[in-house]
Amino acid sequence: MKLTFLSLFLIVYAGSLSAQTIIPFGKPSKKELTAQYYPDDSSAVAAYLHDECKTRISYYTDINGQGGFRADLSTKLRLKIYTKEGLKYLDNSISLYINKHLDIDKLTNFRVITYNWVDGKIQKSILPQSAIKIDKQYEGVHILNYTPLDVKVGSVVDIQYTIQSPHIFDIPSWNVQADIPTKWFFYQLSHPDFIDYQVTKKGYIELTTKQNNTLSNFNYNGGSNDYQYTELEKNYTASDIPAFKVEPFLSSSNNYRGALEFDIIGHNVPGGLSFKRAYTWDNVCQTLLGSNNLGGQLEDVYFIDKDVHNLVEGLEEEQKIALTLLKHIQNRIQWNGFANFYCNNALKDIYEDKIGNSAEVNLLLVMALKSAGLKAFPVLLNTRNKGVVNPIKPSLHSFNYLIAGFEQKDGSIHLLDATDPLSTLDLLPKRCLNGQGLRLGSYASWVNLNPSKKDLESYISELTLDEEGLVQGTLKYVAKDYAAYYLRQKWLKEESVKGFVRQLDREQKYFKIGPGKVQNMDKNELPLNMNFEISLQKSCSSTNNRLVLNPIFMGRIEKNPFQASSRKYPIEFMTLAKKSFVMTIHIPENYTLESLPTPEIIKLPHKSGQFSYNATALGQKIQLVYSYKLNETTFFSDDYAHLQNFYDAIIRKQAESIILKKKS
Repeated sequence: MKLTFLSLFLIVYAGSLSAQTIIPFGKPSKKELTAQYYPDDSSAVAAYLHDECKTRISYYTDINGQGGFRADLSTKLRLKIYTKEGLKYLDNSISLYINKHLDIDKLTNFRVITYNWVDGKIQKSILPQSAIKIDKQYEGVHILNYTPLDVKVGSVVDIQYTIQSPHIFDIPSWNVQADIPTKWFFYQLSHPDFIDYQVTKKGYIELTTKQNNTLSNFNYNGGSNDYQYTELEKNYTASDIPAFKVEPFLSSSNNYRGALEFDIIGHNVPGGLSFKRAYTWDNVCQTLLGSNNLGGQLEDVYFIDKDVHNLVEGLEEEQKIALTLLKHIQNRIQWNGFANFYCNNALKDIYEDKIGNSAEVNLLLVMALKSAGLKAFPVLLNTRNKGVVNPIKPSLHSFNYLIAGFEQKDGSIHLLDATDPLSTLDLLPKRCLNGQGLRLGSYASWVNLNPSKKDLESYISELTLDEEGLVQGTLKYVAKDYAAYYLRQKWLKEESVKGFVRQLDREQKYFKIGPGKVQNMDKNELPLNMNFEISLQKSCSSTNNRLVLNPIFMGRIEKNPFQASSRKYPIEFMTLAKKSFVMTIHIPENYTLESLPTPEIIKLPHKSGQFSYNATALGQKIQLVYSYKLNETTFFSDDYAHLQNFYDAIIRKQAESIILKKKS
């Protein structure tokens, strides 16, 4: 549905006269306009010279005499563009929220100005308010877009606007730290003392905090009495904030980026209602189980009972029952790509229409498991890109995703996600591997989302080296758990086993894949087996009656993944891993062994990782056995140097060669 011009007018302009006034920026200086790089970080493609938000909670009365509290969120940004890449940091969209009760966010005081230095003068380009366009509409959200005028390398862009929102319970979090540097940061939260907010600081940025108190008053609902109260003004400032650098092996920048989060604790409005949000996770759990959009959906199972009975008839093992029902939901219901922890539609309709969001798909699975007699339950989580759930901040807004779980009679817990056609028992998609999830039941409890299954690979190769340096043979490969899951993702993308093998061959640098076979590709719960004829590439050279062979053609690490000299944030691998390689190489009869790499074991401290290498010669055969194990998924910044040295040592060892000398 597209908004009419009138509705857009109401969203953008209504109430503008009563909004708090934003003090405009002055013109940028010549120094700011002509600067070619950011002084504290010459690599910065852009920088915020000023990042400010003032949020004020106050009482207002509309033209009909109706009153209420609202939040005025006034934003002021000044952005400097240093390179073409910096253009992407233009903040050119605004989200406005609207619910079915027409509680509408309103945009006021909109002002966007671009400044350029042209012929020794400041040139100013003002964006008209009519340039605002509705770009996208989701359930309850309208995205407004605008494009600042005349923006180019060197421009300074000022963006100012106020959002008037009735949603005082849901003040949006505010990033203190951006992907580009910030010269000056300021956030102000002003609210009456009878409304209690908790402010949480996240990340590594030190903020200066100051609070000012002033007396004020308001007239409640048009009554004759004025109520006096203290307005609390909390100020948070920082300067010279470095850009947040996204480092490899980091689960989510949201876990470490500087930010402010706001939660309402309660209120005691004079002459009005009192409210105390004494939330515990048990409160959250019971609220959601009683909601028609979540727990209430599980009460009417009649429409699925017959299918479940037919599918599990004769099955007794709980895991086999669960796998059967998981496959049924995976095959029947398509995930629409939307992550959610509640339903937008009735599950009966989802089952018939065969498409739904993540909660709808997985609640159908919970319903099916319950219908089959299993002790099943929903599990709420935050996806990996959103950051982990804070266990000491109970909130209905802590989650954005839902999966299914069940508890066996022996007490073991298993997790499932039917949105992914390749997922299986206790093998969740990458997006779900994120700390802890909240199990919904008679009381709240936490389940571990860190994978119990590993990235497991096994290679066995039989090779023959001829006098010309050509190496040919066979490769038997077995992938289990997440290693198999990653390969099946490629297979799904290629849509056929033949296409998958062709793509796999294109990805190999050191060998070519010949005829062979692939087994269990479509059986998610089983290991994936591949047997191929292969020929090595760029592995052997001939010089001075010698053959120099580097036999490492699989699992070879060419570049240390940790290039930075230091690390500020933890290192977070996705899963534990174990990879083993066994290779037998038959050498030509008229060659003898001259040198062989020495055995070596390379270890990380505390048995958290190991690489072992051993080569032995038996007549005209050389056997090489090497393996890689990662026994921890999380390493702290203090471990960074150890990880660097570990991978450097592996690269050094894998570069060593076997040298054969021609017999005289």
